[in-house]
Amino acid sequence: MSDLSILGITESELDKHCIDLFYQTPIRFKPRKGNKIDEKVNFYIQELDIKFPIELIKDDLYLIGCERLNIKQNSNTESLLVRVGGGYVKFEDHVLKQNKYYQRMLVIYMIKSGESLEWVVEQLIANRKITG
Repeated sequence: MSDLSILGITESELDKHCIDLFYQTPIRFKPRKGNKIDEKVNFYIQELDIKFPIELIKDDLYLIGCERLNIKQNSNTESLLVRVGGGYVKFEDHVLKQNKYYQRMLVIYMIKSGESLEWVVEQLIANRKITG
């Protein structure tokens, strides 16, 4: 994570921004009708109370928080798997583990750019670097 002093905020201020922004889900996931992966993603968002954005980019590529990751469904167990590094991890394990990191990074990108969460998400989907 970047040095917060450069951004002019403290750890506790960053955490407060996260609490304020992600108190409710600011950007809702829109599942494609009849798409099993999207339906399962939507289920986990509700079940795990995920507040950070998850957006479809194309095919099986999704923006999860601040990362572009591939999701697949295990044909045997029907569980969702996220490609991380050279392998796959369970979707629910990944999002729970990365929850705070994703929220903090999105807020940092907003502070750096001076833009809204929606703008930041659009830039990340388009795979553009966010600077400020």
